[in-house]
Amino acid sequence: MKREFIMRVSGGNLPKGVSYQIPVTMDFSGCSRDELIDWAMAERRIAAQRWLRLQSEEFLQNLQKKGLRLHARDAGRQLADPNKRVQELRKLGLPDELAKLVVSNPEKVQELLAKLAK
Repeated sequence: MKREFIMRVSGGNLPKGVSYQIPVTMDFSGCSRDELIDWAMAERRIAAQRWLRLQSEEFLQNLQKKGLRLHARDAGRQLADPNKRVQELRKLGLPDELAKLVVSNPEKVQELLAKLAK
């Protein structure tokens, strides 16, 4: 599998204001699925870190204890504070424990809904 793209190169040891547009063909043949996922994760991890650096210390301390679950597509996007999401679900009428479960373990909620549908 190959991907073609244009890579802009500037900065570093180049004179100020100088940049080059370099056509690149990157070949992924022989790369394992795990390698591809690891490379994709590196970018997603950096995107999530950018967003996390903007959060309060209290929010980060809470995440340090409870952890963070997010979809790769959401890394770097503005994510809702889990406590605020629970409060919003309570306002919609969900009982406290169910609201917490929806926020903390959506896979479990899907599993329960699938059982109910049977």
